[in-house]
Amino acid sequence: MNIITYPLLYLKLTTETKWPLFLRDSIATLFVALLIGAPFAVFDKLNFFGAGGLVDKLGTFASVLAGFYIAALLAVATFASALGDLDTPIKKGKVLAPGTDGAKEELSRREYVCAIFGYLSALALLLAVGSILITLIAPAVSPTLIRWWGQANAYFNISVDIRVGKALPIGAYSLVMSSMLVTTLHGLYYLIDRLYAQAPTILPKNHN
Repeated sequence: MNIITYPLLYLKLTTETKWPLFLRDSIATLFVALLIGAPFAVFDKLNFFGAGGLVDKLGTFASVLAGFYIAALLAVATFASALGDLDTPIKKGKVLAPGTDGAKEELSRREYVCAIFGYLSALALLLAVGSILITLIAPAVSPTLIRWWGQANAYFNISVDIRVGKALPIGAYSLVMSSMLVTTLHGLYYLIDRLYAQAPTILPKNHN
């Protein structure tokens, strides 16, 4: 994995049963994506791609979140080991990552949380830049795409509503944003609670 794609390591993490970790919240991710994108796919007057629209505002929001994610990543990476079992492999709910030799490696809590916030940092930066590009390009290409859609309907002698075509990019963007929001909640959960959890220890019996 090269330095460009390394922040996306989180997408390759799996459970003990080899189930991709990012799919564990697929239902929640799809539900949030539906809440974000459905109104804009159905109602024509809502501004999704244009200046001042949802993509524009969420891009600004993502750029702010990128700073928070990077700060959280730095904090987790420098936490003292005395705060908990940060550098020992996770015992309950093991998280596995692909190793250099092809074998799976068990991650510690520190490595796991760093993988989460590294992924979120990269995703937020990509969303921020992508949102700027979409906002600038969409007004210029929209008339052409609408004309091509009408020509395709005429060529195939069908009548498919343009909202079906709009739903595809809206759904894709909403899904990425939803993934970022749901993964953020996981990251916060680990920062608040699980990162510092320690396994119970058995104290020696007092023979006094």
